Amino acid sequence: MSNLVEERLKIHTILTNIMKKYSSDARVFFKPDSNVKLNYPCIIYTREGDRSRHADNTRYFNTTSFQITVIDRDSDSEVVNDILNKLSSARRSNEFVSNGLYHYIITISNGVITNG
Repeated sequence: MSNLVEERLKIHTILTNIMKKYSSDARVFFKPDSNVKLNYPCIIYTREGDRSRHADNTRYFNTTSFQITVIDRDSDSEVVNDILNKLSSARRSNEFVSNGLYHYIITISNGVITNG
């Protein structure tokens, strides 16, 4: 299994464990199809991009960023706080309201690093 897949599966497991506190069914989706019916709160995440460091024509390291979107009916979503507390590299980058649902955008910019 490639590191890219392993990294994504790590984040999926962490997000699923967080969501178990709020729902008995899995509400964590990686790039869901348009026909998926969402129940709230839920988490949608995607790979956002890669950062590489190069020197002397060699790539020394590469990190993958993820964008996590928490969608909730609650304007003070505890799911967001749980993610920020669990993932030390996470930062809240934006939030907006659409159709009465609160969307919180979180970016993990240095890979999956947990706070224990």
